[in-house]
Amino acid sequence: MADNDIDKEYFEEIVRIYNMLSGEPAEALDMAGQLLKSDPDKAPTYFVVAMYAFTKNDYGRAIELLNNAHGRDPDCREYADCLAALYNVTGKLADGLYFAKLATALDSRPEIAPLVPPQMTNFFEAIDRIPATQHYAQALAAYHSRQYESSVELGDKEIRVNQDHDLCMRVMGQSHLNLASYNQAAAAFQGAIHLQPKLAENYQFLGDALYHLGKYDDAVASHRRALATDTTSTQLASAAVAGAESLGTEGSAVRKSFEKEMNKRTAGHRPSVARKPRAKADGDRIRVGFVSNRLFDCEASLFISALLENIDHAKFEVYVYQHSIGEDPITVSLKNCTDSWRQVFDLGDEVMEIIVSGDEIDVIVDLCGYTSENRAGLIAMKPAPIGIGWLEYPYGLGAPGIDYVLSDGVTAASDKKSLSKGQAALQLPSGLFSIAPLSAMPQVSELPASREERVTFGGSCDLSRLNPATAEVWAQVLMAVPRSRLLLREVPAISTAVKERAVEMFSHFGVADRIMFWVDEDGHRFQTDFYHNIDLLLDTAPISGLIDICEAMWMGVPVISISGKRRAGQIGASLLHSAGKPEWVCASPKKMVSLAKSLTKNLSKLADTRNGLREQVRASNLFNPGLFAREMGEAIETAFKSGTKS
Repeated sequence: MADNDIDKEYFEEIVRIYNMLSGEPAEALDMAGQLLKSDPDKAPTYFVVAMYAFTKNDYGRAIELLNNAHGRDPDCREYADCLAALYNVTGKLADGLYFAKLATALDSRPEIAPLVPPQMTNFFEAIDRIPATQHYAQALAAYHSRQYESSVELGDKEIRVNQDHDLCMRVMGQSHLNLASYNQAAAAFQGAIHLQPKLAENYQFLGDALYHLGKYDDAVASHRRALATDTTSTQLASAAVAGAESLGTEGSAVRKSFEKEMNKRTAGHRPSVARKPRAKADGDRIRVGFVSNRLFDCEASLFISALLENIDHAKFEVYVYQHSIGEDPITVSLKNCTDSWRQVFDLGDEVMEIIVSGDEIDVIVDLCGYTSENRAGLIAMKPAPIGIGWLEYPYGLGAPGIDYVLSDGVTAASDKKSLSKGQAALQLPSGLFSIAPLSAMPQVSELPASREERVTFGGSCDLSRLNPATAEVWAQVLMAVPRSRLLLREVPAISTAVKERAVEMFSHFGVADRIMFWVDEDGHRFQTDFYHNIDLLLDTAPISGLIDICEAMWMGVPVISISGKRRAGQIGASLLHSAGKPEWVCASPKKMVSLAKSLTKNLSKLADTRNGLREQVRASNLFNPGLFAREMGEAIETAFKSGTKS
């Protein structure tokens, strides 16, 4: 019996079983057993149990079950693809090659395809492009474990053996991106493109690297090539939109063209029927789903933790959808803050829509934005009646599927101009972000200018944030403060190409000799020694900083920020208002120069500011997660009530 037609009720049960296998395997396997008992000829039941056996490295059992599925539905490509992969893993290359070849002649089952783990897809294509060796497999595993140095090292070993391995080059490029070695990343992606010019993702990643190298025109061209190569992917379109934010107001036309393309691609994802919030009885909690690809030890998780650890569980039933591979202590800690946790990185948008709607989520909060490996396609499908955007660019502004955007007193005016039709803003009185006190950071050090007898400004050396216009303003600051210097940093290191480009930008204004670079060889996210060596931090534009501003103030370092015209350039101003330091927000470059000169004129006063700043910000809204969680909860309640009335 071929499973060409799978009834909806049966398939929803299969998805439910598949989703439960990671958290409640005993109950899920029992449900699968009941399905097999009632109808032993349905192939998907064997398949879903096979996938569980695969996750437990029980390859023999997985092969047995997949052969059962293949026998019942011999025309399904996914079953053949999985058998090809498993036979190759177990060393039975002849059998693996047979099923790989067979798969190319079979039809894909759209219901089954999203359930196949990524490592099992397109196996025949991978074989044709050089089979994966142990080095490549280890490099891929290291990348997903965020051990990027190891991934690069193992990738190098693979390339020495198989110099035409484009997949390995791409993984190395992605690792270099995370290591901020952008020149090496660009070279790796260019190599992958040379070998496989039809893979659009390589053009996207190359564009991302080029933005960080300050090669904006080339970056835009690369993203355009990605969109032309793949005309349907929302991931490619969202990456293009996010990258164009680095162009500032000068890139408005480019950004609008990419936003138009994003809307075009998500149009097909939108539901034909509007969902209504559940009818709640007294005492029922609002069911909130958070979707994130940053649920591990990283900058974004600091803000996510502050929310989830303080949200009111008496009012909200918290569901989290983890769109990231691997876990660490932060992941485990966050799980303890939820009512339900689902790992969904290997599920397609269509399957995710079924899961989220099956969970009867009232309000879904997108924490991915347009960052890499986002779920913009899912959000556009409106799997829940109400969608809220927060945390990552574009913060929901203009994003398909988002009904409400979180705003504050700083961003409200510009946000209103950026809302798309049908969207509304919910203003948080105390600010857009909050973070727990940074207790892991050391005590505040003495003012560097007191011992150096010269002022040292600090800034980011990420050229996707530090553009020529910002370099000009910073150069004016240096010229306004005699003998001052600028210490630039990046995490974890600054490549030679980036240093040369930065020096070139400042040389136009005659201050190249005052530019220095800070390198933390240990690659720690908290670069505390950097703050020990600067007197003030200069915020970037058109994209403001986020965690670096919080860290700087915690370490006693004042931050000067220009409030931009768009949300991405107003984050610094928002943080400073939340920290009780609105006087450090500047309306123009000229004001930044004037404020920098004023703050550094009296070093004794600047030292007093440094010594007292931590305690001041500790008592502020910025470091008050409880207050933020209450205000976020009130915003969610407002959105829910509006949805029930409409």
